[in-house]
Amino acid sequence: MKKNYFNEIRELAINNEVYQSVKEYSKYRNELITYYNVGELLEKAYQQDGEKIFKEFAKNLKKDLDLEFSVNDLKCMREFYLKNKDNPIEKIFNIKIEKNIIKESEIWLKKEKGAQFAHH
Repeated sequence: MKKNYFNEIRELAINNEVYQSVKEYSKYRNELITYYNVGELLEKAYQQDGEKIFKEFAKNLKKDLDLEFSVNDLKCMREFYLKNKDNPIEKIFNIKIEKNIIKESEIWLKKEKGAQFAHH
């Protein structure tokens, strides 16, 4: 009986896609939590010192850590926090991630169905 290598290759490809999705999920989760927490700190600093903090922090992050955060980036992080401060960060994270995973899964399933029809 002839061995079907396609199924083994298919399983490896699926496992790779799952791994990549989990990796993206972790990265996205960390970014959201970081932006939320930075936004919270920026709001506190803004309440204490006003608008000047954005320019000062952008300059100091570049100087100290060589990180390119523009004044606008920092304002957006603060705005993200302000828009979501009444919701726990995990709730915000889960809603955004679920939408992203559903979208990616739909794309993968469409590709998978197309591959099945092409190889059977």
